[in-house]
Amino acid sequence: MVMNDTDTSVASERPIVALSTVDNPYDPIDDFDHWLSYDLLYGYNCSEILSRLAFTSEQLSDKENDEIIEDAIDDLIESDPFNLFIKVKHVKNPLLK
Repeated sequence: MVMNDTDTSVASERPIVALSTVDNPYDPIDDFDHWLSYDLLYGYNCSEILSRLAFTSEQLSDKENDEIIEDAIDDLIESDPFNLFIKVKHVKNPLLK
């Protein structure tokens, strides 16, 4: 069976990644509102940083955009001299809520 990005006949696990900081106690994937409040309160602005580094496009597939975002997160972490940023990664089944 060949699957593409729009085929939902077979449930597959897809990693979800997010940028965060080592001191933020909230999960940016499961508890975004609290995570964002903390992130903005301390002036980290992770979402804005990531939006400047990850050149996503509506013309690309979700998978391609996800890869671009993860690569941008990895590049930021690699070049972070203060070891402030971390990558949060979850594996979620897109068919299960």
